Amino acid sequence: MTRRFLALAVAGLAVTLAFTFARAGDPSAQDEFTKGNKFYEEKTYKKALEHYQAAKKLAPDFEKKDELNFRIAMCFLRLRNWTEAEGALKEAVKGEETWKLRSLIVMGQTYRDWPHEVYVKGDERKRGEWFEGASYEWTHGADQE
Repeated sequence: MTRRFLALAVAGLAVTLAFTFARAGDPSAQDEFTKGNKFYEEKTYKKALEHYQAAKKLAPDFEKKDELNFRIAMCFLRLRNWTEAEGALKEAVKGEETWKLRSLIVMGQTYRDWPHEVYVKGDERKRGEWFEGASYEWTHGADQE
């Protein structure tokens, strides 16, 4: 009986230690968010975006998810990736009041300022950036609606 108890205790300790050491190397969503903020302040938007997206993947229900969604949208805007920025802003608008209002303001400015020419090939659409095989579409009238 004592041997069995001792074996179970050792096995339990081994599992606990293995889990603890495995988690020690994993970044948390907060770590990724903090790193993203650092790169954002340095205006290194591509690196910031990578860390923000990692934080979102690690913890979809992250306590600062509304701010995180807004910052992802801002990175896409700074990188001039209009299509992704629009999607991210639409996600950020669903957040709590402060981030919703900021997102709506930025969304309005974006709709005003972004390129009104769209290149289309099948289901793929890109604003202001031609790609092979795409056809040109002027969207200024539709963008105003």
